[in-house]
Amino acid sequence: CDGIDDDCDGAVDEDYVPRSCSSGEPGICAAGTSRCMAGAELCDADRLPETELCFDGLDNDCDGRADYPEDGDCEPVSRRLTIRAESDDVEERLGSGGAVLLKSADLHLVEDDVSLLAVALRFGGVDVPPGSTILSASIQFVADGETSGPAQFLIEGEASDDAAPFTKLAGNVSARARTVAKVSWAPPAWTNGEAGPPERTPDLTAIVQEIVDRPGWRSGGSLAFVVSGDGYRTAHAYRGVPERAARLELDYVPPAL
Repeated sequence: CDGIDDDCDGAVDEDYVPRSCSSGEPGICAAGTSRCMAGAELCDADRLPETELCFDGLDNDCDGRADYPEDGDCEPVSRRLTIRAESDDVEERLGSGGAVLLKSADLHLVEDDVSLLAVALRFGGVDVPPGSTILSASIQFVADGETSGPAQFLIEGEASDDAAPFTKLAGNVSARARTVAKVSWAPPAWTNGEAGPPERTPDLTAIVQEIVDRPGWRSGGSLAFVVSGDGYRTAHAYRGVPERAARLELDYVPPAL
C-alpha cells in the first residue's frame, strides 16, 4: 500500500491484503480491519458505537467506560428497603449498663432525658450481589416531632457478612464490630412528619461498599448501621408507625457478567 504500480500492470495496490488492526477507538470500536486508499493504509472499526448495554463488561458506546450509568444508558439498580421488625430499630443506653430498648415507639437520635444512646438500624433482604459497585446510599427518617438545636452524629456500619437481629442482651449494639468507614452528620432542624433532605443522612456509600466487599457477603443479606454522638432528633420507629420507619435507599451497578 504505497500508491505505486510496483509490478507495472497498470493497477495500483491491487494485491493489498486487508488485516486486523486497531482503530484507536476505545471499547468494542477498537477492533478494526485495514484498507488501502490512495497509497495510505487506513483502519476502519469493525463495529460502530451502540447504546451502552448494562453489566456485560463491554464498552458498547465506545466512550472509554464499560457499564457506566450515564445519559440514561445502563441505569443503576435501585433498592428501597424499610425496617421490617421491632428488633430492627433499637436503642442502647450508653454508660448505664448497656440496656437495649427493643420496643420504642420512636427513635431518639441520640439522647433522651436519661442518657446518651446508640441507635441501631438493621435492613434485611439487601439484594446486592457481591462485587457490585455502590453508587449512592442513604437512610431516610421520618421526623416524629419538632426537634432542633446543635447535633453531631457519627454513623458506622456493622462489620458483618449478615447482620443478626438485635436482642435485649445488654450491650448487644455496642459489642458489635464496626466498619472502618464512618460518616459524620450534623442534621439541621427536623419538622414533624417530614421526610426530606434534613431527615436524610449524608451519603453512606463507603460504609455499604465496605460491607458488600466482604468475602462472606451474599445477596439478600442484612446490613446494620449504628448512630451515636451528641444532640437530639426524634424519628418514627417501626413499633410506632411501621410505614414511617427508617428506609435505606441505595443505587448500585452489579458486577459485569
